[in-house]
Amino acid sequence: MEQAQQWLQQGDRRTIKEVANLLGYTNPVHFAVAFKRQFGITPSECMLGKKSVRR
Repeated sequence: MEQAQQWLQQGDRRTIKEVANLLGYTNPVHFAVAFKRQFGITPSECMLGKKSVRR
Protein backbone atom coordinates (compact mmCIF):
# COMPACT_ATOMS: atom_id res chain seq x y z
CA MET A 1 0.00 0.00 0.00
CA GLU A 2 2.98 2.30 0.58
CA GLN A 3 4.00 1.68 -3.04
CA ALA A 4 0.50 2.59 -4.19
CA GLN A 5 0.74 5.89 -2.33
CA GLN A 6 4.05 6.64 -4.05
CA TRP A 7 2.68 5.80 -7.50
CA LEU A 8 -0.37 8.00 -6.95
CA GLN A 9 1.69 10.92 -5.65
CA GLN A 10 4.27 10.74 -8.44
CA GLY A 11 1.65 11.49 -11.05
CA ASP A 12 3.24 9.09 -13.52
CA ARG A 13 -0.05 8.77 -15.38
CA ARG A 14 -1.18 5.58 -13.68
CA THR A 15 -4.89 5.43 -13.03
CA ILE A 16 -6.35 4.25 -9.74
CA LYS A 17 -7.57 1.15 -11.54
CA GLU A 18 -4.05 0.41 -12.82
CA VAL A 19 -2.55 0.86 -9.35
CA ALA A 20 -5.24 -1.40 -7.88
CA ASN A 21 -4.45 -4.08 -10.48
CA LEU A 22 -0.72 -3.82 -9.81
CA LEU A 23 -1.42 -4.55 -6.15
CA GLY A 24 -3.60 -7.54 -7.01
CA TYR A 25 -7.01 -5.97 -6.50
CA THR A 26 -9.51 -6.99 -9.17
CA ASN A 27 -12.03 -4.44 -7.92
CA PRO A 28 -10.79 -0.83 -7.67
CA VAL A 29 -13.47 -0.05 -5.08
CA HIS A 30 -11.97 -2.62 -2.70
CA PHE A 31 -8.57 -1.02 -3.22
CA ALA A 32 -9.98 2.45 -2.53
CA VAL A 33 -11.62 1.27 0.71
CA ALA A 34 -8.39 -0.37 1.90
CA PHE A 35 -6.35 2.69 0.91
CA LYS A 36 -8.65 5.04 2.82
CA ARG A 37 -8.62 2.74 5.84
CA GLN A 38 -4.82 2.86 5.93
CA PHE A 39 -4.15 6.50 5.03
CA GLY A 40 -7.35 8.37 5.90
CA ILE A 41 -7.73 9.79 2.38
CA THR A 42 -9.00 8.35 -0.87
CA PRO A 43 -6.68 7.43 -3.74
CA SER A 44 -8.15 10.37 -5.70
CA GLU A 45 -7.29 12.78 -2.89
CA CYS A 46 -3.79 11.34 -2.81
CA MET A 47 -3.41 11.97 -6.54
CA LEU A 48 -4.46 15.58 -5.98
CA GLY A 49 -1.69 16.03 -3.43
CA LYS A 50 -3.66 15.86 -0.22
CA LYS A 51 -1.58 14.66 2.71
CA SER A 52 -2.55 11.45 4.42
CA VAL A 53 -3.80 11.87 7.97
CA ARG A 54 -2.50 8.57 9.29
CA ARG A 55 0.06 5.93 8.56
